[in-house]
Amino acid sequence: MFSAAPRSLGDRGLRELQLYQISTQLPENGSESSQKAELILDNKDYQNNQFDLSSDGETIVVQRVNRKNPADFDLWMVRSGTEPKRLNTSGGEFLIAPDGQTIAVAQGQGIGILPLKPGAEAIDFLPKFGKILSFSRDGSAAAMVNFNMDNAKLRYTRSLFYVNNQGVQKELLGIQGSILDCQFNATDTHLYCLLTQLLDGEEYQEKPYFARINIETAKVTPLLALPDFRDIKVSLAPDGLAILFDQIVRGNSANSAAPLTTSSGEPIREGRLWLLVPPPDDAPSGTKPQLEELPLQGFRPQWQP
Repeated sequence: MFSAAPRSLGDRGLRELQLYQISTQLPENGSESSQKAELILDNKDYQNNQFDLSSDGETIVVQRVNRKNPADFDLWMVRSGTEPKRLNTSGGEFLIAPDGQTIAVAQGQGIGILPLKPGAEAIDFLPKFGKILSFSRDGSAAAMVNFNMDNAKLRYTRSLFYVNNQGVQKELLGIQGSILDCQFNATDTHLYCLLTQLLDGEEYQEKPYFARINIETAKVTPLLALPDFRDIKVSLAPDGLAILFDQIVRGNSANSAAPLTTSSGEPIREGRLWLLVPPPDDAPSGTKPQLEELPLQGFRPQWQP
């Protein structure tokens, strides 16, 4: 499942995205694949923005804006064999829970947990948090961010919390910087996160790095410092043993007539893919992770389930 627009549109393509699906099954006996992308959702009446796919692949939720009335801004649900349905819920960033039946949505000053039904009332609301990063594999817990806007002493910090369905809200980390991404490992004992540290100085600068966080002890283990964090896509392997991420080189490409672009519209000259293998949690202190540049070009990598 992916969203795309003709490359010839350039920056305008970000407003002309349509949703497609294509099988990832490889052709047999060395034959060439004749598969074509199948259009799932067009952009005729609505601009398609963020979308999320349920873990069973049966449900898509899309953020859409009415082209004739920008104030008409809503989430839509798409399921195979049925017409797209408006959910009639306001909100910003969202994430489908692993059960495929509920969704977490940033709403005002909190996170709402709602059934995936049009017009449904929230079954829970977490006013303390401004962003949900990921769910655990069984959906019983989530990693969330508190922007600390209600505390004058902490308002320039962000806090990472482990939140579960038993009422536990455990702070794991508080930093002056950004919490960009966190993903649970296969056993839900650790979080692998992309963070930034705000550097001292008159100029605003953030130093990005990967870290592993033990959920039980809240121990933070830095893994790798990075030169940049803009447009990085992080994908943790299903077994939790390795991390894929990309490094985009911006600039004019050889195909200047229709260049690939970042989410902010900058041209992409090339994309490098890296594999990071963290040391075991019980490894001796000072054990370094393995880092390898993969022998292929690309960006926005994603592990297969």
